Amino acid sequence: MTSNQQRAVLLADLILKDRVDSAELSEIDWDLLLLAAGLYKVTTPPLVVALRVLVNAENLQGYFTQSVSAHLIDVHPAKTGNSKAPLFH
Repeated sequence: MTSNQQRAVLLADLILKDRVDSAELSEIDWDLLLLAAGLYKVTTPPLVVALRVLVNAENLQGYFTQSVSAHLIDVHPAKTGNSKAPLFH
């Protein structure tokens, strides 16, 4: 699981446990939650978003599919010496 996937799960868990007020989340964190939930409406209730994030993570769906996270590789040209290295393989 990537660090952003872990962050999405943590934020969703905190929202569901009422330990963080979703209104206080940064725009970046809210966008991450929407992405992880597979939702596009900013007006979706926070509890719905948080629940969808956890369901997707549990079922390895959408943002949490193994095919997405397993194929991310570090191909920075300075490290690989290949300026045309693919972002994904």
